[in-house]
Amino acid sequence: MCPNAPTSTASDLIAVCDTAIATAEALLDGPIADDCVDPVTGEVSPLVIVTDNGPAMKSVAVAKWFKARPGIVHVRTRHKPAESA
Repeated sequence: MCPNAPTSTASDLIAVCDTAIATAEALLDGPIADDCVDPVTGEVSPLVIVTDNGPAMKSVAVAKWFKARPGIVHVRTRHKPAESA
């Protein structure tokens, strides 16, 4: 499980992402990047992390965290997206 704090700060998001990646790597028994390679073509697909568009997700600290991890892409959705019909 990944921690989720009610404060929703940039440091909370970074901690959740770090924990999620560490958990995935423990389950995969190796770097998550190794699991992002197509075994037939060798093509590397980035890991995509999707968040809403809240203030923490737009912070400089979060942008730096993603920039330091070129194999990970950050995609933001609308803040509080409307429920589907």
